[in-house]
Amino acid sequence: MSASDGGDMALHEAVGMRRGLRSFVLVAVGALSVVSAVCPPPAAAADDVSAPSSACRESTALEAEAVDLAAACGADVEVTSSRTEWDTLYAQPDGTMRWDASATAVRTLLDDQWAPVDNTLVASGSGFEVAAPVTAMTFSDGAPGIPLVSLQRDGHSMTFDVSLDLPAPTVDGPRLTYTDVLPGVDLLVTVNADATGFSEVLRVEDAHAAADPRLAELTFPVTTTSDLDLEGAGGGFVALDGAGERVFSSPTPAMWDSTQATTRTAQPLALLGLGRVGAQLATVGPTPVAAEAPAAGGDRAVAPIGGENVAWMPAKVSTDAVTITPDAQLLADPETTWPVYIDPSISGSRNMWTAVRDVFGQDYGFDPDQGVGLCSRATTTSCSATFKSRLLWTFTGLGEIGALTSNQIVSATFAAVGTNAYDCTPRPVTLYRVGDFNSSTPWPGGTLWEAMSTVTFVAKSSCAGQPVRWIEFDATAQARAIADANTAQGSLGLAVDESSMAYWKRFRNDATFSITYNRPPSTPTGLSLTVGAAVKSCGSWINSRTPTLSATVDDPDGGNLQAYFDVFSTSGAVYTPGLTTAKAAGSVHTQAVPSGSLSDGDGYQFRVVALDSGGLLGGASFCQFGIDTVAPVAPVIAPATATSYPVKYVEGAWAGGLHQVGGFAVSAGTSTDVLSYKYSFNNTALSSSVSGSAATLTFSPDQVGPQTLRVQAVDRAGNVSPVSLYTFNVDFPVTSAQWSLDEGSGTVARSSVAADGSPLLNLAGATSWVDGPLVPFGAVDDRALHFGALADRAVTAGPVVSTAGSFAVLATVRLDSLPAATATAVGQDGRDFSGFELGYRADATCAGGMSSCWYFSMRTADTAGGAVQVASPAATVAGEWVSLVAMHDASTGLVELSVCTPFGDPTPSALVTAPYASTWRASGPLRVGGALSAGAPVAAWPGDVADVQLLAGTVDESAIRRACSPAASGTAGTE
Repeated sequence: MSASDGGDMALHEAVGMRRGLRSFVLVAVGALSVVSAVCPPPAAAADDVSAPSSACRESTALEAEAVDLAAACGADVEVTSSRTEWDTLYAQPDGTMRWDASATAVRTLLDDQWAPVDNTLVASGSGFEVAAPVTAMTFSDGAPGIPLVSLQRDGHSMTFDVSLDLPAPTVDGPRLTYTDVLPGVDLLVTVNADATGFSEVLRVEDAHAAADPRLAELTFPVTTTSDLDLEGAGGGFVALDGAGERVFSSPTPAMWDSTQATTRTAQPLALLGLGRVGAQLATVGPTPVAAEAPAAGGDRAVAPIGGENVAWMPAKVSTDAVTITPDAQLLADPETTWPVYIDPSISGSRNMWTAVRDVFGQDYGFDPDQGVGLCSRATTTSCSATFKSRLLWTFTGLGEIGALTSNQIVSATFAAVGTNAYDCTPRPVTLYRVGDFNSSTPWPGGTLWEAMSTVTFVAKSSCAGQPVRWIEFDATAQARAIADANTAQGSLGLAVDESSMAYWKRFRNDATFSITYNRPPSTPTGLSLTVGAAVKSCGSWINSRTPTLSATVDDPDGGNLQAYFDVFSTSGAVYTPGLTTAKAAGSVHTQAVPSGSLSDGDGYQFRVVALDSGGLLGGASFCQFGIDTVAPVAPVIAPATATSYPVKYVEGAWAGGLHQVGGFAVSAGTSTDVLSYKYSFNNTALSSSVSGSAATLTFSPDQVGPQTLRVQAVDRAGNVSPVSLYTFNVDFPVTSAQWSLDEGSGTVARSSVAADGSPLLNLAGATSWVDGPLVPFGAVDDRALHFGALADRAVTAGPVVSTAGSFAVLATVRLDSLPAATATAVGQDGRDFSGFELGYRADATCAGGMSSCWYFSMRTADTAGGAVQVASPAATVAGEWVSLVAMHDASTGLVELSVCTPFGDPTPSALVTAPYASTWRASGPLRVGGALSAGAPVAAWPGDVADVQLLAGTVDESAIRRACSPAASGTAGTE
């Protein structure tokens, strides 16, 4: 080893290079095979915002889709929704996941889009900002009252200032230079490469500048938001959030001169505690072969690059300031090479790494690389002293790994870039599990050093075929320990044989930790049983002893899965068929139970557990069922006896009428497990159903004559009984009263329904007899009643129909003239108001903007309000006979009206309807020629009424047409 190369190598390890913290990569790789290679951290990629499709592509936002694409396309697919500045999650073709995280940030989020990190400084309205930072930083532009830097991370803020007047800086890429903040002293601020923090260095040009008393102690004012606490830590400081997590940090400040390793003169080694750490001795004797070169890309304005005199300056930390005391001996030493650099630095990065040495102490947050092994003065004078060095990394943000169990960890790989070595001979390096550390952790880096794997290699650019490259170590034991501890972080260390300098190697700080894991299958879902074409849910009784069991089997990592199906009775397992054929995750697995396994009348439970290709079992799902293959007996049907059904339809008998509702009681007979009934009226479809072991069916006939009810019982298992038949007859509409009004004289009109003419219409006032509508056609005996005054009316002694049930009222009427208000031809009184009114009105309630109309209304109670009305669009003409047919259908809850002109256009108008839900009964007399309001007669009919019919039940279209036929006038409405 040459004096220059060896000296640079050794002293590079010895100095306190602890530039701003950087996070390393966690690669949480979900896989069923050991990771075979670890690549450098991936470059930033744009989010995949395309819609899911079957086309192969490199990324998608949905994890499940990534799993499917990786399997189908045979390539890794990134899950962009899990992307962070450090982390990248991939689905792999074998159904596993890989989570890559980097020590240094590989991307940043700008305006909700991922972009490459750019540490270039650009001017803004508030100072100088980083072009694409991971930790947002704004630096002073020299304006008065503006702190040196304001930092923001995860909603937290901190400012860090200097107690010096800052001029406007010059900008060079990621660096700001504030010239002459003191005479001969410049302030250099450099944003680190991954834009997570910065270094702040006072460059002291010469001894004269160093003599300024303001350099004897340096105070840096600090402010934080209330959610942060500033505390000292290992000679530096940290800003902690409410959970005690580190948000911002700074290692022990350091200062160093500009001595080059190749120009140092020999002198005794001086170790002065945390002050000057020693000087390079002159090189003498032969030069070893393959000596190490200094680290590439070093920047003394950021950190020592090798050969410098270095001193540490532990900070004093208060709630609002950080104070450091520069090393006076280093500043006064005549051997000091100027300029001298004095820092602290600050980081908002996530992770930690350090080099611990038995002589020089730790190099916390080294950048870009450090050495591991023995640096021996006995081997080369390029070592400023004989010392040992080990490298440690703490990986944070491992909550996803901690949430796993150790048996789900398939493998783990730690990788770091080997940058240099003592010579070109491959020699071993060992990876260890180590305990967590901080910036003040001393040699040997804690008490836990548990060896995990050893790799023999050399990485040295001057060695043929051994380039600087990523070196991989098996770290499975640490990953499993993290899972067992359910923690979110873990630490690893590198060490070599420390008996000889021949084992000396260097590694870069941006190490990776790759964890391959296989999550167990999900608990099966969608358990069911299939009998024929019927799918039965869990908890059902089924009517087959050979059902097919089914369940959906899935896995968060995708891949092919198998399933165990087992069937148990109360006495133990009755069917254990083993594993199903492997299918893709998310598929339905089935298992047919063979004959002879299950018995009638017994209860069972089947269990399903998924198994993945890595041998992991998921949680179990259970489904209970029972076997019942015995059909129920035919159900029993009888007329319902409830008073809410006004008609009792007895089997084989005539009863009721159109729309007169009847009820039928259905029971299970001797069967004990009937749950429902299927039924139909007048067809064999059995398309209706009702639940319960007993039920009541309702029926509103829409035709007269024979009717057939069919009922079939269904038991708990779906077995059906024989069909029971129940035949009954619906009677024709019953005419409650029919007055032809052909008497021609006297004060009484008789109903043609009863032999005694009841119920009688008693004429009052000046009501008189006039010719009826058929007289012009030769029916000279046809008569009608004429009304003209309020006292004119014809009234029965009591009610004729029940207004709470279905009924119809038909009347042939004529108006002498069109009145300006309501006029009622037929109505039935309540105590104070008419329950229904059929007649004419002239007001805004008429349809279509008509000024007058024929109407039918029913009140919902014996009060002034609440009337429900239907109005016909048929024209109202004075002197013209019209036939009015009005109905209340209690089964449908409707009031209806149709109008025709028997001696003009006899075609009935379409029924107009309105909903009506009241069951109020108007219990007073029927009134022809007027209505009752507030207990007194009103709305006398100004014209003639020829025929009036009241029917219990509704009428069909044929009856309405007959009422509109001149030949049938006087007898319309009966069937």
